[in-house]
Amino acid sequence: MSDPPTPPAVQTAAKPPIVFKCLGMKPDVCLNVLGQDYHAHSILLKLLSAFFWTFLDSADKETSVMQASEAKLTSKFRYEWITKVDEDGSWHMISAPSTHQEPSEVSAVKNGPETQQKAFGNFLCAMHFKPCELEECEEFILMTELADHYRALRILSQSLNGALPRQLRLAHVYDVPAYAKELFEVAIKLRNALLLQECLIYLVSPWHRPLYRSLLDPKFKKIAHVGYLSVAEKIADFQTEIAN
Repeated sequence: MSDPPTPPAVQTAAKPPIVFKCLGMKPDVCLNVLGQDYHAHSILLKLLSAFFWTFLDSADKETSVMQASEAKLTSKFRYEWITKVDEDGSWHMISAPSTHQEPSEVSAVKNGPETQQKAFGNFLCAMHFKPCELEECEEFILMTELADHYRALRILSQSLNGALPRQLRLAHVYDVPAYAKELFEVAIKLRNALLLQECLIYLVSPWHRPLYRSLLDPKFKKIAHVGYLSVAEKIADFQTEIAN
């Protein structure tokens, strides 16, 4: 009796690329982030990110292009970058090699691949002057970490200035207290005064044991301590007025 036929392998459909359009220009960069392709523009990446300015056309990339296969040379993208996942679950972008390379395992990525992809997509939105769609504080924290890594904090700060604190108050009123320490560091990196004030409300309480004392970075702790002393001074002045 013959063995039953082996059922065909089920193939999952590839995700459609997320394309950032720019008037008069075609995307010339393909960034594959944990299985999701983003089509972007090198001129904006290099102008707004010190990382891409330095590494997109670095000398080692020129050598790899010269040695690339014919398929690589005929690609419609001038730059193709892929994801490399580290053992600790972190990841970073590298220029795609000319020879075939097995894709990195994405299941062990910190915070999960979908959250990382959304954070990276929002980061690229800021780079292309598009509105960001933030659903959770965690995504915003990851997006800021990406901007810090790719040395593009200034453009992210400009794109979010004014809009972010309003979003956090209306949509994430319960998340701000939970992420107060992380968001405080984000606010300092982005130099966002409104978000800084929002976080200080929670960091200086409870009064007998304020949350800011558990901050690990001495610089951030010092800034929060100044805010704590400012509140203490106002309380003392108010009590003096009542006593008189």
